Amino acid sequence: MTERTLRAQLLGYLLVPLGLLWIADALHTFFTVRSAINAAYDRALYASALAISERVTLAGTTPAVDIPPIALEVLDTASQERLFYRVAYRVGGAREIFLTGYQDLPGPPADPAGAPAFYDQRYRGDPVRVTALRTVYPTDPSIAVLVQVAETVGGRGSRTRELVA
Repeated sequence: MTERTLRAQLLGYLLVPLGLLWIADALHTFFTVRSAINAAYDRALYASALAISERVTLAGTTPAVDIPPIALEVLDTASQERLFYRVAYRVGGAREIFLTGYQDLPGPPADPAGAPAFYDQRYRGDPVRVTALRTVYPTDPSIAVLVQVAETVGGRGSRTRELVA
């Protein structure tokens, strides 16, 4: 009877730490995969915003944009995520003027001057990941064009779960 108890104790001393290590490793794997997937999806969002931004032309102080189909096809995923975009501009310090896309897409929390901004919002009842890219044209007065591209985030979560499993 003492031998079984000793075996049970030794087994417990081995299995409990191994179980804890397995849980820690599973969590580490999940967060690492999620981070890599988010980075890849964010790069695709940025590529779309940049493609739209590069198609902005100025006619005097009024920007115009011809959205290429490739700008939104970059984000075409197998999980059929919904995509939204918005282009607006501001002349000097005046208020922002909507140009094209989804007018009610939430704006960035801070002004993304130069570098792209990435942020999470809720839009039309769904969580979305948004990138915002502001380009300032050196005209007099200056013209700042804000391009936003958003994507629902369900595909990110399902892809993460697939890879971790």
